[in-house]
Amino acid sequence: MIQHSDSALSVYIHVPFCAKLCPYCAFYKQKWGKEREQAFVEATVKEIEWYGEHYPDEVVRTVFWGGGTPNILKRVSVERIMTALRNAYSFQDEVEITMEMNPGMSSKGKLAAFREAGINRVSLGVQSMNADELVVLGRNHTAENTHKTLKHIREVGFDNVSVDLMFGLPNSTVRSLQNSLDAVLDYDPEHLSTYGLTIESGTPFFRNQQLKVGQDMERKQFQKIITTLKKKDYLHYEVSNFSKINRESKHNMAYWELRPYIGLGPSAHSFFKGNRYSNKRSLDIYTRAPYPSAYLKSGVKPYSSDKLLKEYIMTGLRMMDGLSFSTVNDLFGVDIKRRYANTIQSLYALKLIYKPDHDLRVTTKGVWVLDEIVQQFL
Repeated sequence: MIQHSDSALSVYIHVPFCAKLCPYCAFYKQKWGKEREQAFVEATVKEIEWYGEHYPDEVVRTVFWGGGTPNILKRVSVERIMTALRNAYSFQDEVEITMEMNPGMSSKGKLAAFREAGINRVSLGVQSMNADELVVLGRNHTAENTHKTLKHIREVGFDNVSVDLMFGLPNSTVRSLQNSLDAVLDYDPEHLSTYGLTIESGTPFFRNQQLKVGQDMERKQFQKIITTLKKKDYLHYEVSNFSKINRESKHNMAYWELRPYIGLGPSAHSFFKGNRYSNKRSLDIYTRAPYPSAYLKSGVKPYSSDKLLKEYIMTGLRMMDGLSFSTVNDLFGVDIKRRYANTIQSLYALKLIYKPDHDLRVTTKGVWVLDEIVQQFL
């Protein structure tokens, strides 16, 4: 297993409910129902209690409520799960507790209740501030909903806010993207995540053969994101993520740095005690047996050091600071500069990475072929 100096635990909670199922989303989700929510909460509390009983000495550094649409839950549901977590584990003083939210789904009072329950960071799924693009994406909110929600988020006291935006949308332009950027930047969010639209297998977009914009337009839009946010003093710290100083997503950093985390809820993935495993992609199965059965019964073997190294390289190349050769050596006892000497020199000659003196960092040109670069190390 990788031994970080801070080995505290991250927790992901998958809330599998949505008011409307978006045609581009491949995550496990279903329509919300009162009884379904009650069953989910009861099961999640049981899963938390199982971990707390079997591994009582863990300390939590981040919690992330994802989905699905976490803010569709009642405030009492969030309070109950947060109470169960605090009863099971101690939290670091500077614990980051994020909740993904959709605009227009939570009143100002409900937002305040979430904050009182311990949520201290909001990740708002804006996606676009253009009406026609929101219709194409099947979103059930408007730009006006987003303005109102961002205003209320600030008014109830949240001082760590992330906004999700998408680019490469059908019929979008650089100008329409700039409109979305300008609108959300008026609220001075601490963090932005920007994602190019991908057509995922099994989604309505895939079945209907939905087309994106061309690659040239997609690149122009991404470059506009980079230049706009740089002017606003955001740090481009990961391929898709930008933040103010010291406002990077601690939870996502845990994934990229291969730190331990447990996933609660149906379909949630975990990386814990050197094992990777996931819960069943079914709310019914999860509520009947809300325990990490794959970890308990299937004899999952811990990942080999070589496999973990390749994952570390894969995620590290997404970081704009890149991979430090000395850090990799400290964690894995491997000199990757020597092991992959030919590959590294070839990538440098093609100007896909910067000069590899002390680290491995992709250039702007390299970002566009990152998947191909990663394959060179796998």
